[in-house]
Amino acid sequence: MNKSGKYLLLFFFAVYVLPAFAQNKKIDSLLNVLKATDGDCPEPCLEDTNKINNLNLLASEYVSLGYYDTALHYCNLAVETIKQLSDLEESVSDRLLGSAYNHTGAAYNNRGDYPIALNYYEQALDLRKK
Repeated sequence: MNKSGKYLLLFFFAVYVLPAFAQNKKIDSLLNVLKATDGDCPEPCLEDTNKINNLNLLASEYVSLGYYDTALHYCNLAVETIKQLSDLEESVSDRLLGSAYNHTGAAYNNRGDYPIALNYYEQALDLRKK
């Protein structure tokens, strides 16, 4: 392999491979935090909103990596958790739910399911307008 081929290979590695490892570290960190927030606390508590925020962040990371089904799984978990917390302040609930719907829309959009994505984007927008 000539010198320019080695530089091209090094460039490819630096641009495409190294960021993937960094993304996985972020996901691993979020998963560890998520496991740590699975404690018992009276409803609602800060741990619940932190858990939902982490679920939304995981969904966002998986969308950016192209793992749309995994992203949708975390979006659904976030929505389920929000709906279970009936005592959660409405403005907080709307913000968290809007974020989950936005990530859901992004996953469907990137999969090419545009009508479904549009539906979730509209729901997210309606919640953010409140």
